[in-house]
Amino acid sequence: MTLRMQLNAVILSVLVMSFIGSVSINLLNTQHYLSGQLASHAQDTATSLGLSLSDPIFNEETVVVEATINAIFDRGFYHHITLENINGSIRYQRVSTTQPEQVPQWFIDLFSLTAPEQQTMIDTGWTIGGILKVQSHTGLAYQQLWKSANDITHATLFIFCLALLFAYIMLQQMYKPITAISLQAEAIQQRKFIMIEKLPAATELRNFVLAMNKMVANIKNTYDELTQAATETHRAAFVDEQTGIENRRSFVDMMDSLLAESATHNGAIMMARITGLAALNKNQGYQAGDNLVNQLVTVIQEEAEQGVKLYRISGSEFCLITDDFQIPKLTEIISSVINKLQVNMESMQEAKAVFGFVNFKSAQQFADVMFELDMATNNAAESSDGFYIQQQTNPLEAFGSATNLKTILDKILEKPENHITLKKQDTLCCSQRLAFDLELFAAFEYKNKTINTGDLFAIASQYGETGKLDFTIIKLILERCKTNQLKGKKVAINLSRLTFSDRLHMEKITGLIKESGFGASLVIGLTEASIVGDLNESKSKIEALTVNGCSICINRFGSSIESLQYMMEIRPALVKLSPAFTRSIDEKKGNEQMVSAFVRMAHGLDITVVAQCVETESELATLQLLKVDAALGYVINKPSKLY
Repeated sequence: MTLRMQLNAVILSVLVMSFIGSVSINLLNTQHYLSGQLASHAQDTATSLGLSLSDPIFNEETVVVEATINAIFDRGFYHHITLENINGSIRYQRVSTTQPEQVPQWFIDLFSLTAPEQQTMIDTGWTIGGILKVQSHTGLAYQQLWKSANDITHATLFIFCLALLFAYIMLQQMYKPITAISLQAEAIQQRKFIMIEKLPAATELRNFVLAMNKMVANIKNTYDELTQAATETHRAAFVDEQTGIENRRSFVDMMDSLLAESATHNGAIMMARITGLAALNKNQGYQAGDNLVNQLVTVIQEEAEQGVKLYRISGSEFCLITDDFQIPKLTEIISSVINKLQVNMESMQEAKAVFGFVNFKSAQQFADVMFELDMATNNAAESSDGFYIQQQTNPLEAFGSATNLKTILDKILEKPENHITLKKQDTLCCSQRLAFDLELFAAFEYKNKTINTGDLFAIASQYGETGKLDFTIIKLILERCKTNQLKGKKVAINLSRLTFSDRLHMEKITGLIKESGFGASLVIGLTEASIVGDLNESKSKIEALTVNGCSICINRFGSSIESLQYMMEIRPALVKLSPAFTRSIDEKKGNEQMVSAFVRMAHGLDITVVAQCVETESELATLQLLKVDAALGYVINKPSKLY
């Protein structure tokens, strides 16, 4: 029972008992008073009537005696008037058997009135002429007692209602700070730090609220300091101080994760190189060189779309990673960048910006990709256009022309059960090596030929079908959730950035999950790039998923400094660390420090931390020491078909 209910019950009980006690005491007092009045009334009547009957009795005037008794009795106030001879025989008697009117029988039974019989001796000179006995009738007394009971009840009830209203107002004033403190305590459990602005008037409650506010402020300061420390550590290790973009270390770690055998990522890299930067610094000063570098970064970031990342890998070289490799779009972007830089670079004859491009896919060697990128950039320096694209074979060319690829995509979407195979990979708790959840993803094939997942999503993106492809995959997974194989298990699935950014497709997916009733079984994985683009819009979409029972997971957590800033807003159930931090973590002490900071921050918000792409027992042991909650990767098991 809540404190509010307990206080309400106590106050109401006291008021009810006070009401009943007050009514009862008043009625008992009135009852005793009326009983005394009945006795007094009977005695006064007996005395006065006895004096009146003295002469008629002495003179043997029977008619006068009876008339006198009748006159008194007919007033209706008496139960009986009896005149007895000295020997006890009744000379004359009048008795009334009427019952009290307009008085309930239960009231008469509950508050009984007793009218005592009073008597007087009738003196006729030297002798006793008779005995007169009088008993008052209780009818009128009951009517008066009933009327008093109604009046007392109404008056007391009115006072009771006023007292109840006053008590309610007072309790509400007392409940407000108590309720605020309760909500504040619940918020702390959810790692939300709210302050109670309005202080109560009661000294004890005011001191309690002030103490709670102080405690919340201390907890928030501790978390803010931890977040700030993690941010500064991340920035010092992975951010270029001059430009504010991520540095070579971050780029190498990201490419390692994208090129891993377990990855399914295809994309492109652009290298922007400022030739002659050293000569510019020498002839015009380092400020001119810094200005050119900053301008190049600004222009590229303005032209690049959401989902791409720019890194500074050396003083004069920058790399941009994008999800899709589309030559016309890249050509258009870089032409715009060159045009914007052209005006300012006319006065810098020593410097020139050139751009080289290559595409990559998983399982390639990092050194090979960088060699091709360096060659493409060197070719760009010799080109009059200032850019060069290293052509590579499209893995989908075996399926035919672009039109044919669209046809293949349509057939996959039309009959997904014939072309989509669901695969699973176990996620285990680090501490007990028990099952945590199942990571599910789709594998595609057409005419017995496997299609790389990244390639197919690239096609879907080109034709605006990414949301439909994600919807189809999720529908297949939800159908499997009905089977015994997945029933009662948590399954993790990923949504692409393009799908999450499309409100219409998100509404369809949310509706599908709601209709299935299996939302509580799903862990929806989102990338940081999906979320930070429009945080308010992201919060709205995430709320729609969580309302239907879904848990939210942030994939590749820590891959950007924004990770540490939106956590308080989004509050996901899980985060999956970027493979750039977990890969070879047993050999990279700097990554250990970063992961430790991330884990402390996430646990401070009651968020579960999962490590991806864990491939050795040594890596797993290190992650366990760092208190990472769960892990998945080849060291646990490889992806297998979900039968």
